[in-house]
Amino acid sequence: MKRSAALACLALAACAGGGQWSKPGSDAAATAQEVADCRAVAGNAAASDQGIDQDILASRGPDWARARTLPNLRQDMQDQDRQHVDAVISACMRAKGFTKPS
Repeated sequence: MKRSAALACLALAACAGGGQWSKPGSDAAATAQEVADCRAVAGNAAASDQGIDQDILASRGPDWARARTLPNLRQDMQDQDRQHVDAVISACMRAKGFTKPS
C-alpha cells in the first residue's frame, strides 16, 4: 500500500515535470507522446530509487525512528526522488531535441 502511494506521488511529480516542451515541427500530439515516453523512463528510475529507499528504511528506519528523525529523512528521500524524476524527464526530452522555456 505504501509503495503504491509513493509511486502515485512520483507519477504526479513526473506529470508536473513534463511542463511546456517544444520542438520545431513537433505538434501537440507528438510532443505529448514524447513526454509520455520520457515519463515511462523516469518511472523506471523512480521504481529503482524507491527500492533503494525501502532497503535503507528497512535497515536504518528503526534507528531513525528512535532518534525521531525518520519523518524528516523520509521526506528528504521523497524530495530527492521527485528531483531525480524531473531530471530524468528533462534529460530525456532534451536528448530528443526539445526545449523548455525557462
